[in-house]
Amino acid sequence: ETHLLRGLYLALIGLIYLGIGVYFLLRQGRAPYVNIFFLICLLAFIAHFYSPTVEMRTHFDKTIDFVDVVALTLLAPLLVHFAAIYPTRYTLPARRGWLALVCYGPPVLLLGAELVLRFDPLRGLLIFPAVTVRSVLNRIEILLFGAALLASATLFIRTFREARSVIVR
Repeated sequence: ETHLLRGLYLALIGLIYLGIGVYFLLRQGRAPYVNIFFLICLLAFIAHFYSPTVEMRTHFDKTIDFVDVVALTLLAPLLVHFAAIYPTRYTLPARRGWLALVCYGPPVLLLGAELVLRFDPLRGLLIFPAVTVRSVLNRIEILLFGAALLASATLFIRTFREARSVIVR
């Protein structure tokens, strides 16, 4: 029963994220940062709302698990991307292409490693045991997620301090 209540609570949080994202997308659809904000809300919805069963027996469960991993892996760099461009009106690659590579390069490599681990024909290419690779990947994902959250917080604090507009603050 506790597991069910926790799942329902996380599903509710996910729905709130999705509602906020849709609201801002519909209200400020022309603002340059709204699409990225919506994607952040969508990924947060996926990360909170969807979860595979413990057994992971069906392809559907494995797909849900992979989608959850993709959402969590891309959520942090998207937040850094949003924090880097908010409230200005430029895109990240246009002004700071190297920052886009730093933000999205490691998550793309992690997702590639996830694909290698999840497909049997590719898993045979591994030099180390899959369990060891999984453990290392999990640690790297947590490290990158934490680093991205710290970078986002730093960028948001900088924006707050430098903003002249009360609305931006």
